[in-house]
Amino acid sequence: MSDHDLECPRCKSEGHPRGACGLRRRPVKGRGIVVDWCPRCGGIWFDGGELERSFEHAEWTFDDPKASLAGGRTCPEGHGPMSTMIYPHTDQCIDICPECFGVWLERGQFHAIREARTSRAAAIEKREREGFRGVVCDWIDQKIADLIGEW
Repeated sequence: MSDHDLECPRCKSEGHPRGACGLRRRPVKGRGIVVDWCPRCGGIWFDGGELERSFEHAEWTFDDPKASLAGGRTCPEGHGPMSTMIYPHTDQCIDICPECFGVWLERGQFHAIREARTSRAAAIEKREREGFRGVVCDWIDQKIADLIGEW
C-alpha cells in the first residue's frame, strides 16, 4: 500500500462513526525514520524494524507473533489480523503483524516503552558498575518511598 492509503487500525476496528481515518507520516526525531500517526486517536504505526530503531535501548525478543493471541485489529498494510503481545520487560500490550512485523502502539505507549527501556538499561549499567547489591538497595529504597507516599 502507499503511504496515503493506510487506515488507522484502532479507528477502523472500533467502527468510528466517520469511518477509519488515514494515517499521516511523522518523523521520529534523531532516528532517521518516519512513522505513520493517527490524528484522531494518537496511535502510531511502525513498519517492520522501525520500532527497535527508534529506541536507543531497544530489545526485540518476542515470541513468534503467529503463536500469539489474535487481536481484533487488522494490519494497515493489508496483511490481515494482527497478534496481541506484551512488549518485553514492560506491561504494554501491543499489536504486531505476523506477516510484515509492523507494530501498532496506542497513544502514550511509545513513551511508556521508551521510559521502561531506558530505566532497564540504566539498571543494567548500574548492576555492572556497582554489582547486584546496589540494584537491590535502590529497589528497596524505591519500595519504601512508595509506601511512605501512600500514607
